[in-house]
Amino acid sequence: MCTNGSCLVNATTGTAECCSTELSAAPCVPETCPMGFRLLPNQASSTNCYSDSGASPANNIQWIQALVMCAMTTGAYLWRPNTVQEAAAVRNEFNFRNANVVVGTDCVGIQFNGATWVWRDQLCANAHRYICEYPRRVCP
Repeated sequence: MCTNGSCLVNATTGTAECCSTELSAAPCVPETCPMGFRLLPNQASSTNCYSDSGASPANNIQWIQALVMCAMTTGAYLWRPNTVQEAAAVRNEFNFRNANVVVGTDCVGIQFNGATWVWRDQLCANAHRYICEYPRRVCP
């Protein structure tokens, strides 16, 4: 174990491992999400917060309206899946089995079919279910 400002030599590799003279602070991440948003159970997939428009077709709206609805929560945006794991976790959390969900890129959507999904071009005027994403930020 090294102490602040000291260096140790790794006997196996011969490389020096030095401690910083400044202690780094733990990331400042809010523990709660904005009202109506929730965390995914598997934080390894994403540490962000998500809000679902709901399964009722009455809640489906056009892509541009979904952009506006998400932006009504400061810092939130229309969901853009970054990884296959994140898309699967969101699908599981909001129980998407067979659904079209618009995402935050030029009227593109995701078609969920059971355990699989594919990217699909959507007509911007068509109404679909949507997910808003709120990034939890690390404080400066």
